[in-house]
Amino acid sequence: MWQCGWKNLFSLELGEKNHTRFQPKVDGYLVELRTKRNRKWRAAERQIVANMEKDSITVQNLHPNTEYQFRVRSVDKSAIGEPSIPSEWVRTPPGAPTEPIDNLKWRSLDAQTLLVEWQPIELGDESSGDNLRYRVSWSESTVGNRTEQEEEELSNHLDSDQPQAILKLNRTEGCRMVVLAVRPVNDQGNGSVSTDTVAFLNSQGELKKVSLHNVKPINASHVNISWAWDTSSSDCDTKHAVQISCLDLKGSEISATVASDKTYWLLGGLDAETAYDCDLKAVDNHVRIIIIF
Repeated sequence: MWQCGWKNLFSLELGEKNHTRFQPKVDGYLVELRTKRNRKWRAAERQIVANMEKDSITVQNLHPNTEYQFRVRSVDKSAIGEPSIPSEWVRTPPGAPTEPIDNLKWRSLDAQTLLVEWQPIELGDESSGDNLRYRVSWSESTVGNRTEQEEEELSNHLDSDQPQAILKLNRTEGCRMVVLAVRPVNDQGNGSVSTDTVAFLNSQGELKKVSLHNVKPINASHVNISWAWDTSSSDCDTKHAVQISCLDLKGSEISATVASDKTYWLLGGLDAETAYDCDLKAVDNHVRIIIIF
């Protein structure tokens, strides 16, 4: 019989008497584990324990606040034995979040407001600890004028319990750069901070130009429309949304407004065997538009 105990890491006692049914010559042991969320057995990070070692190992890099079950197989030069009877379910202590923050993106709502969004973490039943939240950090400076101190630390912070936040920034004239980062936090500690993302705001900027890339019929009532944003313009030129409008010869209109982080849209509701004239418009938050096509 083998026991489990932990203090940050788990020690597994590999009782020799459980393996007497295997071949007399044992070269080592294979430790396997599974969680209640994922019942598939898999090898522990350190897979093979040599027979000459003590009858215990330390299993590292387990997820916090997670129920695990363990079992052991004997190993010789030619075969792997049958698994032992699994251990009881044991739960690791709560800890700081371990999942990274991905897909950090932003959108300017006006000259001094940013909407920041990211991919949420810990969507399953198990969580790493108590009271998960997201800490958004940022610093502001005019373009080309970021200080060494700002390079090292983002001075402003806001906590959100949702995978998005609205940042109200200081009112300034002209173009400015905002460096953003997000870190998951709970009552047990801080997770890893995301890679910095740079946002641009411009109180006097122009709309970025958008150009039609392709229109592809999908069926009798749908077309896929794709476009591209001009990359030669200034980073401070704004982009909020694209407005798609398709008119038939009778003047009937089908339209859609698409957020600026998209580069294509499946437009539906069209009539079969009907000619349409479609155009794209770059739209800012105040419905100022530039017609491109």
